[in-house]
Amino acid sequence: MPVPIRYWWLKRLALAGVVMVLGLVALRLWWGYEAQRRLDEVIAGYRAAGQMVDAAEFDAVLDAVPDADNAAILYEEAMGKLVSTSTSGVRYDEFNDDRSLFETKPADALALLSLNAEVLSLVREARSRTQIAWSCRLNVSPTSRNRAIFSQQRSLAKFLWFSANYHIRRGEYNESIELIRDLWLFSDAVISHPTVLNFFVGSACQCMAIELLEDVMGILAKNEKLVDEDFKEQIQLFIRMAREDAKYISDVENSFSAERAWNYTWRNTLPYYINIPVLGKIPFSSSIIVFMGRPAAVLDLVRYMSYDTKKGVATRATTWRSALTELQIDNVHRDLLTALSRTMTETQMYSLSQGLERTVQMYFNHLSRRRLVVAGLAIKLVEIDMGRWPVSLDELVPDYLPEVPLDPFGGAGDRLKYIVEDGRVLVYSVASDGVDDNGSELKGDPRTGDRTFYLKGKPEELVNK
Repeated sequence: MPVPIRYWWLKRLALAGVVMVLGLVALRLWWGYEAQRRLDEVIAGYRAAGQMVDAAEFDAVLDAVPDADNAAILYEEAMGKLVSTSTSGVRYDEFNDDRSLFETKPADALALLSLNAEVLSLVREARSRTQIAWSCRLNVSPTSRNRAIFSQQRSLAKFLWFSANYHIRRGEYNESIELIRDLWLFSDAVISHPTVLNFFVGSACQCMAIELLEDVMGILAKNEKLVDEDFKEQIQLFIRMAREDAKYISDVENSFSAERAWNYTWRNTLPYYINIPVLGKIPFSSSIIVFMGRPAAVLDLVRYMSYDTKKGVATRATTWRSALTELQIDNVHRDLLTALSRTMTETQMYSLSQGLERTVQMYFNHLSRRRLVVAGLAIKLVEIDMGRWPVSLDELVPDYLPEVPLDPFGGAGDRLKYIVEDGRVLVYSVASDGVDDNGSELKGDPRTGDRTFYLKGKPEELVNK
């Protein structure tokens, strides 16, 4: 009996379906092979350059730090023993929000310092230890990432800010400078841990120390009799400590490299990580989704790793303008393979590029503030020794500084700028817009106005900025 025509069409459709499935499987296998090849090529390049690739490698470096040399152990012990509330229910945070409480509630302020005497002792002892290895690690799941320790670090920084402010209010400037040094060193310790989040937290903590230094300089500008030889020696020590640009730059670059390693460790396994813990067993449908989408995840991983590498390279640039050239993202891809991997939209790509720029801009902002502190304190030493403010920054060299600090937001070779006029003394950077606003720092858009460090005559609108 002849086969009905309609069955011939069914056979043809079935055959076409089988061919299409085989073609898709072949395309998927090629896509996966090529995506993995690109990832392996990138990883081999990092290895050849002697760079760490996996989060576990960074953790191994931290594990190798001897306890006897590890200042982070003392800092974490201090964080664990921190008492935030006095017996009468007053928190030290309240003094940070309202400094008038130092005058209205002095007994509570003293009680908080007494309750935390051991905390301050541990922080001071940490100065004698030369290495840092916090207990948190990189090789952890994306859902945890040790976020609790960031809150503890901020709390200890706020307490050190409170303690220094207490001594400033009592006119005990030598002890206040010692506590500001403690806060600065603690902030450096936070920044040194290889994560971008630590860079953000540590930078914010160090800005608190810079604010306190400005407060002290402003007070001493009104009464030079408060300055003694011990204070001068502490300022000299502070300058030597704050001039460690190379260590700071290396720590930030290491943070970006570690972020790349974390991306490699966890984004590389993300499709499986999501399904296994939640469902216990991957259903067939989810297995198909993972199988088909895996190459896109791998190619996006390559892209994310390249972005983290760009951030690290940008930190080695000497100026913000040259760093911007390192941050350009080539988001136009014409080959079929990359087009298939474009899980990120153009809007997302633009947002990511802006995020890259903002992160590196924050690094340059903080680098400029550190250099402003160095120049500002050197200017103060000149004023102490000579009884007058220096006419120009050239007077700082060579007795107080080996060279005038460069402005990372200026052009190549541009130095920080200095103003001494009309009752105000300050050193400033032109900031990311590259425009010299004659030391005017605005409170609005962070891209406008200069970055300043005042030694005298700080405007009231900037005092509590």
